[in-house]
Amino acid sequence: WCLTCLVNKSLVLDTERVNQLFIENNVITLRLDWTKPNEHIKKFLVTNGRFGIPFNKMYGPLISNGRILPELLSLKIIREYIEIAK
Repeated sequence: WCLTCLVNKSLVLDTERVNQLFIENNVITLRLDWTKPNEHIKKFLVTNGRFGIPFNKMYGPLISNGRILPELLSLKIIREYIEIAK
């Protein structure tokens, strides 16, 4: 995993506060591991104009096409994007 990915995972995405926020807002998460080359993941990234990781995208009723999150995440950013997506 890349350093930024590890920071996002350990300090934001895998924390109890973010997990509770996801539960309260009915957020469904999907994590793709690109440790080994995978053409499906590569195609998804390229389709979204990205060629590397970290990559996080949030979908919701108000952003059905999704919105790409910044590479470095925080609790504040996750909250903001959930509100945008509702």
